[in-house]
Amino acid sequence: MDSQIITLLGFGLVAGIRHGFDIDHIAAITDIVSSQSKNSLALLYATLYALGHGIMVIALGTVLLAIGQKIPQYWDTLFGKFIGITLIFLGFYVLFSIFRNRQNFKLKSKWMLVFDAISFGYHKLLHNFRASHHHPKVKSEKYGIVSVTGIGMIHGVGAETPTQIGAFLVLLGIDNTVTAISFLLFFVLGIFISNLAVAAFSLYGYKKVLENHRIYMGVGIATAIFSIALGISFLV
Repeated sequence: MDSQIITLLGFGLVAGIRHGFDIDHIAAITDIVSSQSKNSLALLYATLYALGHGIMVIALGTVLLAIGQKIPQYWDTLFGKFIGITLIFLGFYVLFSIFRNRQNFKLKSKWMLVFDAISFGYHKLLHNFRASHHHPKVKSEKYGIVSVTGIGMIHGVGAETPTQIGAFLVLLGIDNTVTAISFLLFFVLGIFISNLAVAAFSLYGYKKVLENHRIYMGVGIATAIFSIALGISFLV
């Protein structure tokens, strides 16, 4: 095998591992895993999350390879501006959540925050129109096979994640179809490896982190600042 191809595939694997450690995936996997009473079920759900994530990445990569240079260039600019505004908004939302909830603050991925915002807006709308609705006394997040796979697929979109954007740009620059598909598969393999590593940490180390809430809040603040800075870079 050509050394250039080996280097390219190695980069795909490393980029996938790095992408799997993005804060969105850590937040989602730790929440899924820590919600389970059995370690075996937690590992199964983490595997399904990684599988859903990989399926979406492969699907997006295949579409990009199919359409290639047919994407209008002005779409890149518009999409980048939209991503930047979203990242800035979500970063400030995390800071607001930390200030508001303090000891009850819970780190969540950007997609989880979006769903929370939609749920909050829907709830306020029902109140404004005085519509009848149910208020559960205890709010519990439950996961199943379909839901964890779906969450993985949603996070697999990863459009605002620099590592995935970079990997897709490399993908578009590969002339050989077989090499391009191999690169994509190695990228997904890296994601799978790091996602399972996060799941293992969640099972055996996550509770210790939660015991020191200052560290946990520090991670949340750092995540918010990084999101805001990244969003500004997209706009600039």
